[in-house]
Amino acid sequence: RRRTLMSAVRFRDATVADVPTITALQNAAADALTARVGHGPWSATVTERSTLAGLQHARLRVGREGSRIVTVLRLATAKPWAIDAAFFTPVRKPLYLTGMAVAVAEQRRGLGRLALDDAVDVAQRLQQLRAFDRDLHDKTRLIRTRIV
Repeated sequence: RRRTLMSAVRFRDATVADVPTITALQNAAADALTARVGHGPWSATVTERSTLAGLQHARLRVGREGSRIVTVLRLATAKPWAIDAAFFTPVRKPLYLTGMAVAVAEQRRGLGRLALDDAVDVAQRLQQLRAFDRDLHDKTRLIRTRIV
């Protein structure tokens, strides 16, 4: 099943043309999670303006199944204010996964895991992967890597 998904989903960097779709996907995912588990930090909505800013300050990766965007994640080199670096392996140049969403209708199919695998591939291509715990139960934790 995973092999089928891997061949059907293609990942690439987001473009300005993707901003409206990414914004809608993130808001729908946030609304669905809020409906399922209640209000929390995930309940905040995004605007096209904030998504566009994300393109300028981080690397947004989208996963496409055919012509539809089904995943989005945000990789940033700047440390978010809420992260305590003491909980991560010390590195010279970190890469943080600071946001992730899967289209609501496509959740529970393994697409989020594929998106995380893509993030690791991106880090390797950038020669930034140094320390990554593949055994984490919760793969949505922030990834911190470094240039080798």
